[in-house]
Amino acid sequence: MKKVPMFLGKGFDYLEAAPFIEALGWRGQRDNLIPIKLFARAFHDEVTG
Repeated sequence: MKKVPMFLGKGFDYLEAAPFIEALGWRGQRDNLIPIKLFARAFHDEVTG
């Protein structure tokens, strides 16, 4: 399983992150694709969207 970080900044909008969450989430449902685990990371202690 591959790991992919998704960096989020202060004041990010959910719609900015949604395409990555959706596209990478479907990879685990297909047998012929390598599954990918998406990790949300932030540059600050608290991130609000």
